Amino acid sequence: EISQVIVVFAEACLVSSFYLKEKYKQLIFLLLSSVLLGTQFFLLNAYTGMFLEVLCLIRILCLFFTEKKSKNSDNIFLALTFSIISLVVAKFTYVGWLTIMPTLGFISFTMLNAFKNQYLSRISYIVYAIFYGIYNFMIGSFTAFAFNIIIFVSAFVLLIMLIKKNKDNKLISENNKIEDTNVEEIKND
Repeated sequence: EISQVIVVFAEACLVSSFYLKEKYKQLIFLLLSSVLLGTQFFLLNAYTGMFLEVLCLIRILCLFFTEKKSKNSDNIFLALTFSIISLVVAKFTYVGWLTIMPTLGFISFTMLNAFKNQYLSRISYIVYAIFYGIYNFMIGSFTAFAFNIIIFVSAFVLLIMLIKKNKDNKLISENNKIEDTNVEEIKND
């Protein structure tokens, strides 16, 4: 089915965006991913997912163009605004408990990323993968479900790497303080 082929490219773009350093390239990959995922949801008549991807597109563009001049409070306001809009989308596309899954994934992803914290960003992808994984499995998008597992694992590995890196940096910093103290003691003697 064509939707399964589309989702391969969409999820590949999304996973690739994790590893890109340049913001502009991340933007392109994230936008392409949202367009393709929205198309895939449309083909599966999963309209909540489709409309949430349209919201995601708009959110990504807003964040990209306001990033340099925005404060943390602006990001939180934007995240709250998009979260409220996603609840409205869920209400109008409601077809049972299944509608709640991508909505919770969207809201948690949006809110956790509002704080510009690397730990919360990694956690947001983990939560996103769980909620969208359930949604994709239930709507029969098994290729997307497989990619949600990949996203979950990738985000989890990146979170562990970030924790380890920061722990190593903290140890190096503490060792430098000890060495500086020892140098001062030697100078004083």
